[in-house]
Amino acid sequence: MPEMDGYDVAAQIIALQRGWRETIIQQQTLGKKKLQRECPVIAVTAFTDESVVKKSLKVGMKRVLNKPV
Repeated sequence: MPEMDGYDVAAQIIALQRGWRETIIQQQTLGKKKLQRECPVIAVTAFTDESVVKKSLKVGMKRVLNKPV
């Protein structure tokens, strides 16, 4: 991806989901929608360095799976 790396994409997906979740929570008080859970973001990488795991978890990913899965 020329403009972003996987960390940036994951951070944006997580922020977007949290924004949707806040909207749903606000609407739930009006009885319009039921609260939905966030879809977890999981990294799949060939890099096994501990810094990759730490950075992935820091941006909000739930798990890191090393290739080959």
